[in-house]
Amino acid sequence: MLDIAAEEDLERMTHLDNARLYVERQSGIPGVFGPYVASSITWKGRRFYYAAGRDSEGRRRLAEVFRVKTTGELEPVPAYEYPPPFADQFPVDMASIFHPDPWGGKVQDLTVSQLADGLRTMIKEDASPNCKKLPRDDAVSEASTPQS
Repeated sequence: MLDIAAEEDLERMTHLDNARLYVERQSGIPGVFGPYVASSITWKGRRFYYAAGRDSEGRRRLAEVFRVKTTGELEPVPAYEYPPPFADQFPVDMASIFHPDPWGGKVQDLTVSQLADGLRTMIKEDASPNCKKLPRDDAVSEASTPQS
């Protein structure tokens, strides 16, 4: 019979293997290559499992972060929920998430007219040849006309 510590170690090793295998099979992050290595961190009492590879310059790159669901299965964590310790371990990947000012300065305020002009440009028929233009219905149906 396994003791509790051994069972926890076995569970942890299984999660590490599953995280690595998931990334090996599913990861499509451009410029991040295996061999992938899985590890875990604990932050605020919660364990996060992650898998990392390397880029062409040999830097460690984060491929995916997981947490354990109540069912015991791993689930991917949305990037905006990554704990701050990842910023120190993976500065290239986390720069935009944990940077206090990702745009390098104040973003220009836009007037309503500037926003409207931008939207008009985006929805013009020739703005994107890959976009299918939806049919326009200029007729107002009787059902949608308010009764006086």
